[in-house]
Amino acid sequence: TYNASGIYNQVLINAAGCDSILVIDVTILESTADTLNMSACSRFDLNGTVYTQTGIYTQTLTNGAGCDSTIVLDLEILNTVSMDTVTACDSFVLNGRTYRTSATDTQMLTNSRNCDSMAITTIIIRHGTRHTISATACDPYTLNNQTYSVSGTYMQWLTNAAGCDSIITLNLTIPVIDTTVTRNRDTLTAGQAGARYQWVICGLTNQPISGATNRTYVATENGFYAVIVTVDTCSFTSSCVTVDNLSVLSTETNNGVTLFPNPSTGEVVISLQKSGIASCKVFDAIGKIIVHRYDISQNQFPVNLSEQPEGIYFVEVEQNGIISRIKLAKNN
Repeated sequence: TYNASGIYNQVLINAAGCDSILVIDVTILESTADTLNMSACSRFDLNGTVYTQTGIYTQTLTNGAGCDSTIVLDLEILNTVSMDTVTACDSFVLNGRTYRTSATDTQMLTNSRNCDSMAITTIIIRHGTRHTISATACDPYTLNNQTYSVSGTYMQWLTNAAGCDSIITLNLTIPVIDTTVTRNRDTLTAGQAGARYQWVICGLTNQPISGATNRTYVATENGFYAVIVTVDTCSFTSSCVTVDNLSVLSTETNNGVTLFPNPSTGEVVISLQKSGIASCKVFDAIGKIIVHRYDISQNQFPVNLSEQPEGIYFVEVEQNGIISRIKLAKNN
């Protein structure tokens, strides 16, 4: 093996058994290798091959001597590309532009090496939510751990699943119900007007009084009474009121007032001993007013109960500030 150019002799033995001298003129052709350190903005062409990314590349060619020519290219591409992702709620401003929906923003700039610099921004727009709740409650109302006890419009700011504002508007109605009861002798009146009523006898079960569904109730016997007041779907019960001044009245006369006949089958004549304008009310057994006459100037006047069912009634006459009350039995 010969590694260098030169003239070399080899002594061999020929076929006749004598020396055979072989003279060899050897020329060794050299391979070549080069390293290139290059930079370019976006692309570099080397021997017809185009490179667009920074890296170290190798080309193997044939040199003028017919041997390998190896070129090592150390290339730096100077253009830059930056990529970013931003997330915003409802809108995002970038380079003077407002984005309200998701988009991709591309900006072409010049970097410090005087080459192109591309900035690509992926913009993700998420949206807040708004909800309106209209609610009517009888008791304090709780929404998202916040409790409200009076009517009004309330706002809550929360965070939705997208991480943006969730605004809740609560239109709340909590009826304010007056549960007071005023008493005038045997007449009980609920303080709340324009409602539904049910008078009850106070006790463990607050037993309802049949038919006692007016704002005013006239007690027919001593006891403890309350009223259930209902507005819309809300019901509240008053405190119990004591009625303890009722007594069994004479059926013949009371403060000079008499009625005849008693018992009656229909028409009753009421007589007044004293002069003065009077008024007359007739109540059934549950306190409902079935007859009410005003400005009575006669000393004697009729009251007709013919259309009323058989039972016990109470006739109440007020004259000169004095109230007379008489128990009346109606028979059919």
